[in-house]
This record gives sequence, structure tokens and C-alpha cells, in this order.
Amino acid sequence: MWIRSKTRVGVLVVTVTIFTGFEVIVLTGCSTKTQQSPRSGPIGIPADCPWLNSHLAIAKRVAMVTRKMTLAEEIGLVEGHGMTPDVGDIQENSALCLPWLGLRDGPLGVGDGATGVTQLPAGAALAATFSRRLARKYGEVVGAEQAVKGTAVSLGPTINIDRDPRWGREYESFAEDPYVAARIAAAEIQGIQSQ
Repeated sequence: MWIRSKTRVGVLVVTVTIFTGFEVIVLTGCSTKTQQSPRSGPIGIPADCPWLNSHLAIAKRVAMVTRKMTLAEEIGLVEGHGMTPDVGDIQENSALCLPWLGLRDGPLGVGDGATGVTQLPAGAALAATFSRRLARKYGEVVGAEQAVKGTAVSLGPTINIDRDPRWGREYESFAEDPYVAARIAAAEIQGIQSQ
């Protein structure tokens, strides 16, 4: 999963992919500012949102923001809301300093009916090349086109391990071999993040 922030506040995403194909997302903000202010910590970070401090450990930041969240707010991060043009969005939560995020399909290129984009080969075909260089180039295409469309969260690549050929989105994934899937996915993600 690739993230691009539309604001000065970045977003940290922790993804747990379950073999059934569902994803659970936990979000917290992070700041790009590093200067200190005596009243509010790093400049640009509100005193009531200390988890935006990118100098803190990720686990600590996640724990800090989730302690402040209600159950409804936690559910709101994983359910998605609107469906146009994205497949779902996460509503802004100004009290927690979390920006609005639009989620767009992206394992095989920009999805959701977007025009002027490239339909890429299936992930299984990419993995069959065993080429990390090609996987990185594939990721660069996805990242560049998602950025042009203003995507905040690209829902791809699909890194589930193929264990059951009846899974309907198996073609998006890379392989049944964890080693091959991990190496190809890592290279593609590097390409996406480079854009």
C-alpha cells in the first residue's frame, strides 16, 4: 500500500494483509518539521497531537493516537465512506490531526474507472519474470500515475500469498512462494515510493 499526502502532514500506514484478501489499516500522522518550540514541541505540531512528531518511534506514535481514539473513530479508519472517484475514503479527524484520505485501487495500475492511465500486466506475470528491476519500473509507473490522479492511498500492490486458486483476486498477487513475492513486492514498492 502506497501513501501520498495532499497536505503538509504526512501519514503513516501500517497494513496487515490477511490471507482472505482483507486489509486492516491503522493510521497516524507524522510531521516533516523538526524545529522545536517551547510551547508546543516541534514547530507545526499541535500540543494536543504529539504523535505527529516524526522523531518518536512508530510504535509509540501509534499507541499515543489510538489511546485518544474512540471505538467509532477506529472503525472509521477501516471502513471507508465515499466511493467517487475513489473506492472509499477516510474522513478527516481534525481533533486527532488526521487528514482526509482518498483510497484508490492500484495493484495493476490506477483503477476505479480512471482514464488516461496504463493497464499493467497481472502481478503473477510480473513475478514470473523474477526481475526486481522490472518490478521497480512497474512500481514507478503506478506511483507516477497515482500521483497525477491525486491519489492519497493506492491500494496495491497485492502481496497476499497464493494458497488457494479459488481466490478471485489471485492474479493481482505475485506468487505462492513467499520469497519471490517478498522480493518482487519490495522492488515494486520502492518504485512507487520513488515517485
